[in-house]
Amino acid sequence: MKRSSQSRLFSCSAVVLVAAFAARADDSATSVPETIPNFVMRDVDGVKHELYDYADSKAIVLFFQMNGCPIVRQSYPYFEEIKEAYAEKGVTFLYVNSNKWDTPESVIEERADFLFTPPVLSEPYRALAHYLQVERSADTFVINPAQNWRIVYHGMADDRFDYGLQRMSPKKFWLRDALDAILAGEEPAHSETVAKGCLIDMDTYQGVAFVKHVKPILQT
Repeated sequence: MKRSSQSRLFSCSAVVLVAAFAARADDSATSVPETIPNFVMRDVDGVKHELYDYADSKAIVLFFQMNGCPIVRQSYPYFEEIKEAYAEKGVTFLYVNSNKWDTPESVIEERADFLFTPPVLSEPYRALAHYLQVERSADTFVINPAQNWRIVYHGMADDRFDYGLQRMSPKKFWLRDALDAILAGEEPAHSETVAKGCLIDMDTYQGVAFVKHVKPILQT
C-alpha cells in the first residue's frame, strides 16, 4: 500500500479514538474506560487489523510494547509462553507500540533480537493509548468481546517485575487468572494493577475540540 493510503488509514483510526477521547475530555476522572471502541491500525509489517474483526475471540490481550524498556524485554518470553498456551483456546494477542520515538523498522529489529511473535500495532498518533489512559509500557489490557468489548483487566501480567526487582518465581498471575476466569464464564478476581514499565511520552491532549483538533485530521 502507498504511504498516502497508510496515512489515511492511521488518520481515520485516530479520528475515531480522538473523538472518543474528546468526549471524555471534560471528565475529571482518569480511570480506564469500561469498554474499548473499534479501531483500525496497521502493524509494523503493514498488515491491517480491525479490533471488531476479532469478535469471535474468547478474549483479546493488548500489551503496550516499547523498544529498549528492560521490563518489556524481560516480558517477551513470558508472553510467548502465554500466547502458546491460550491461543488454541481462542485468545488473541496483540502488541501495541505507542512510543513516538519507535519506528516500524526499529520495532522489527527489536522483534528479531528478542524473538516475540504477536503482531505489533503501530500507533503514531497515540490516540488509543490516550483513550485507555496508558502512561507506561508493559501495561496489559484484557478485553471481553462477548461483554460489549468490556475491559475486564488491565495492569501487569504478574508480580515478577518491579523497579529494580525481578522475582524468579512470581506469586501472583493476574493475566492468566483473568483469562482463565473469562474462559470459565466468570469475573476476574482482580480488575486492575499498576503497570511498572517505562514512561511513554504522550503529548497529553488539552481541551480537545472538533473544529480545532479533529477536523484537520479528517481533512488530511
